[in-house]
Amino acid sequence: MKKILLSTALVFSVAAFAQDTKNKEPQFESKSLTVSDDKKHLAFEKDVSYSDGKLTVEHADSIVFDTESKEIFITGSCQYTFYGAVNILKNGDKKQIKYKIGDDTLYVQH
Repeated sequence: MKKILLSTALVFSVAAFAQDTKNKEPQFESKSLTVSDDKKHLAFEKDVSYSDGKLTVEHADSIVFDTESKEIFITGSCQYTFYGAVNILKNGDKKQIKYKIGDDTLYVQH
């Protein structure tokens, strides 16, 4: 009986965790925001943070959000966590992170 109860509790806790990482509203925070003239691109700059349940970004230099494609482009240095894996992007790396909000894939481009 204890095994069945323990297994049931484990299944429910895993299901609760899986639901917690999905469908969160994207949240941006920055010291500066610039909106393009056509209002299709939002440029968050200076110590930018982003979170949507799958991807968390902290201390980014810049994040540009395309309101039509729902993609974000992260440039400069930052610390990011994608599905629990912590990574650091250094300013000298000259890389850009591309991510479509809600997607299961993160692209690090040179």
